[in-house]
Amino acid sequence: MGNPVMKHLWLAVLLLTSLSALAQDLLPPASPSTITVPSPGRVTSFGVGSTNQLLGSAPRGHALGFLNVTDFGLSGRAYVSLSRQQPITTELSFGFLRMNPSYIPETYLNGYVYSQGLFVLPAYLGIRMKLAESRTGSVLWNWYVRGGGGPAVGMLTPLGLGFLESVGSTAFIWGVGAYAATGLEFDFDGPFQVFVQTGVDYNAFFRRIGNSSSFIGPSFAIGFGRLIP
Repeated sequence: MGNPVMKHLWLAVLLLTSLSALAQDLLPPASPSTITVPSPGRVTSFGVGSTNQLLGSAPRGHALGFLNVTDFGLSGRAYVSLSRQQPITTELSFGFLRMNPSYIPETYLNGYVYSQGLFVLPAYLGIRMKLAESRTGSVLWNWYVRGGGGPAVGMLTPLGLGFLESVGSTAFIWGVGAYAATGLEFDFDGPFQVFVQTGVDYNAFFRRIGNSSSFIGPSFAIGFGRLIP
C-alpha cells in the first residue's frame, strides 16, 4: 500500500516542478517601469506656408460679425467663410450701412422739407490671408489681411414719414463698394473669437448724392466670431 502512495506522490511532485519551470519560461523578464515626461510647449510663429500648427485639429470655417465705423457712416457687417480656414480663405461679406446725415441733402415733398436717410446693403466677395499665428499662454492669436468688393444697393428715403409713406417715397440707388483691412484675431481656446481691425472702406453710386457719388475713408472695426465645426 505504501509503494502506490509514494509512486503517486512522486508523480505529483514531478508534475508541479515541470509546470513551474514552464511558467518561468513563458513569463517575460521583469523590467523597471518608465515614465515619459512630455516636453514643454513652445511659443511658435509661422507664416502663410504653415497651417494650423497650433490648433491641433483640422481647419475650421468661421462666421464673424462686427461693428464698423467710417467717416461717412456706421455699419454692421458679417464675414462668413465659404471654405474651411486656410492660409487664404474666400469670404462672403454682407451688412447694413447708414450714411452720415451730413452727406445726404434734404428733399421737398408735398410742400414740406424733409431730412433724408441713405441705407446701404452691400454684398461683397473677398479673401482673407493669414500672415502669422502664435500662442501666448491660453490665447491663440493670428494676424491677417482681408479685402474684397461687390455690388451695393442704397435706399434713399425721407425721414419723419409714416411707414407706408416712407416706403412709397424711397428711391433705390445702385452702386459698388470695396474694402481692405488688416487686424488681429484672438481665440481663447474655445469656439468664440474676438477681433479688431482697421482699414479703408469705399462706396460709389451710379448717381450723385448731394455733392458726390463716391465715398472713401478709413474704418475701424471690432467684433466677435464663432468657429464652425
